[in-house]
Amino acid sequence: MLALGACPKPPPPENPDKETKPEVEIEEMPPLNELLARGMRQHQARELEAARKTVQNILVMHPRHLEARVLLAMVAEAARDAKGAAEAWAEVERILVYRGKLAPFELQPTLYAAARYYVEADRMDRARLFLDELWRRFSTGEWSVKAQLMLAETEVARRRWTLVVKACSVLNRLRPSHSAVAKCRRLTLAAQRMLEVGPRPGPSAHSWVWEHPLPQGNPLNDIWVAPDGSLFAVGVAGTILHRGAKQRKLVRLESGTRWTLNAVWGSAPNNVYSVGAAGVVVAYDGKSWRVVRRPNPTEPDLFGVFTARPGHMVAVGDRGAVVRIENGRAIAERPASGALRSVWGSSHGRLYAVGDGGLLLQFADGRWRSIKSDSYEDLWSVWGASASEVFVVGNRKTVVRIDGEGAKEQVVGRGHFRDAWGFDGKSVWAVGTRGEVIHFNGRSWSNEPTGCLVDLLGVAGRSARELWAVGDGGTVLRRRGQRWSPIAGGLQQELVAVSLGPAAGEGQALGKRGVLLHRQRGRWRHRGSLPLWGNYHDMWSNGRQLLAVGERGLMVRRSGKVWQRVKTDTPEDLLAVWGHDGGATAVGTRGTIVRLVGDRVVVDRPVTGLDLRAVWGDNSAVFAVGNRGVMLRFDGERWTELATNVLADLHGVWGLSPRSVFAVGEGGLILQWKDGRFKRHRTPISQTLLDVWGSSADAMFAVTRQGAIIRYDGKAWQVERSPAACLTAVAGSPATGVLAVGCHGTVVRWNP
Repeated sequence: MLALGACPKPPPPENPDKETKPEVEIEEMPPLNELLARGMRQHQARELEAARKTVQNILVMHPRHLEARVLLAMVAEAARDAKGAAEAWAEVERILVYRGKLAPFELQPTLYAAARYYVEADRMDRARLFLDELWRRFSTGEWSVKAQLMLAETEVARRRWTLVVKACSVLNRLRPSHSAVAKCRRLTLAAQRMLEVGPRPGPSAHSWVWEHPLPQGNPLNDIWVAPDGSLFAVGVAGTILHRGAKQRKLVRLESGTRWTLNAVWGSAPNNVYSVGAAGVVVAYDGKSWRVVRRPNPTEPDLFGVFTARPGHMVAVGDRGAVVRIENGRAIAERPASGALRSVWGSSHGRLYAVGDGGLLLQFADGRWRSIKSDSYEDLWSVWGASASEVFVVGNRKTVVRIDGEGAKEQVVGRGHFRDAWGFDGKSVWAVGTRGEVIHFNGRSWSNEPTGCLVDLLGVAGRSARELWAVGDGGTVLRRRGQRWSPIAGGLQQELVAVSLGPAAGEGQALGKRGVLLHRQRGRWRHRGSLPLWGNYHDMWSNGRQLLAVGERGLMVRRSGKVWQRVKTDTPEDLLAVWGHDGGATAVGTRGTIVRLVGDRVVVDRPVTGLDLRAVWGDNSAVFAVGNRGVMLRFDGERWTELATNVLADLHGVWGLSPRSVFAVGEGGLILQWKDGRFKRHRTPISQTLLDVWGSSADAMFAVTRQGAIIRYDGKAWQVERSPAACLTAVAGSPATGVLAVGCHGTVVRWNP
């Protein structure tokens, strides 16, 4: 047994004044904000491994810290770690969307960085989450402006022009005075021009040919007649018409461009120039047209052209632009700030140019100078009998006469004048809006009836005995003796729908104001109008029956030869209709759905408050599409909404069967509903698609209001060669083929 005294004594205590050191040294972490700043500096200095460790230290303490997660994603991007970046951004999205809690530190650059990542990855559905949050919280912040400008510039690089316009419109609406708006305006102008002209057709593209009106129906902006009687007329979508000195018919010539041509002039039949949108210049050498100045969407439009001899040309345009070609050398000038609309000269060294706000310029001795005038109206055209006898016409019945003493203004006629032409000081004509033509006989002006109500935009001739005028809808008038008569031209209203009958060569087309065109044996004729006045939006026909719908619930039905109005009991506009055996379905604004079941009208309860723009179906199912990507399906008992996961407006729908349905819309969007799932097709176009039709899985067609046509061959969509400037609907039949209709009575046919 051990004694207590046998226990060992404890060691003596250490010096209490001496500090005890722990065995493991603990490093004190700097404050959170300092760590974040350090990580940002390391990222900017490309010290990526150090930056990653710094961020991980933050996430150990704060796993859901938003900016740390964004910084981790940015570091992973810089290190080309695609998987790590995707995981980091997914975590950022979860924090924003599901938790709804945001760290307060530098939230604006955080949201911007996240939006930029998804925009560059072309994940606009995800980018929209961050952009919306940025605009909601910081609508007047600099990062919000930077985000919209970044979005617009990215879409320019991708050539998605509709999205460029949309991005810049948001910026202009919320920050109209910001300096970035000026750059966005330039991007918007370029985008709108690219939307107007559309993409180039591919090498394997098929052509479409005009059926109505003939020879074509695009608006014609100007005309020039050579001394030998040769005629050249130019217009929208690069249209050029030609009539040789010994020819009787107008024929279309290939211009080499689809940009709008605004003016044409020549010194001889083999020296003709035409100018137009985006600064394009094309020239004719007697054999073919070629582009001598390529269009640039950021360049001013050219509105007027004059040439006095080969090797010389002068053109004027928007923002005071002047382009001169002297012996192959191009000279660009800007003698004024306002738009110049027309130019004419007594020689290549003596020129007159006119423009907006009463602008009058004279070019002599190698320089431009202004001419005093008491006119303040926009001046559209100038023509002279000599350097001392010049006539100018413009808006609000304005006629200005320039002589050796100055410029004197007169007010004559009824409307706005667009062009002038003459042969001497006693034989001058001017044409303008609503078919107006006035004639000057040396003493006074008088009106000449034309029987035409469309705007006339150009006039020219080789003698007072034979004069020509051109205008909207491909209108061509000829004056012989004292009488004007129509040579070519379309309708004064656009066609909104087309339907082909079961027999070969048969079809019908409906105009917006109710006019009906009938096709028999390949030729179109005007056969009257619908019995009820109003604005119509769509038509369906199977040959035996016809249904047309329009504004404020308007619905008209024809069975055989009997017309009848159908009371729909709705004040909403009906935008589309589709019929089938035993009934029909019409859809419209604010989600309106009207069904015909036999002779009974059923107004279904709206499933959505959004506008429904198109409908298609058969006896087993009906599909309707509309604004913000909405798509509805009717199974015979009730309507259900399908999740398209897009926010763009849908304008057209067509199905090969209820299991395979195509929908098209804003920005060239193409969706296919197949076996219960949606597939988004790669689109070759950024214009809004208005309608779609197909006969099989490898023969689908869609059209745009700018006249573009795209075709699906079962593998990919490609751009077709369309001669039209405006299209609204497309349809076909096995017996007749495929037709597309549009503005001014346009009908074009697929010519594979």
